[in-house]
Amino acid sequence: MTGIVGWESTAGTTALQFQIRRGATIIFSINQHAVGNNTFGASSVNHVDVTPGTGNVTNTLAALSTEGSANAIGGITFTGALIQP
Repeated sequence: MTGIVGWESTAGTTALQFQIRRGATIIFSINQHAVGNNTFGASSVNHVDVTPGTGNVTNTLAALSTEGSANAIGGITFTGALIQP
């Protein structure tokens, strides 16, 4: 799974956590930080789920502000592929 998010810090020091979830379970997370208003960033995530489960599985990319605030800007992508053994 691969994702990219463009974002802008809008309230001083900002900390974001990007998460990849399988259903409600967090299977990957990464933290990003910015200092100052109007600081722009692009964050990417890459993860291989070695235990993807069976049947239909929903994966999501989420962004949480853990300090300060931010806006998503530009495009947001999240893609995945199933590789058969």
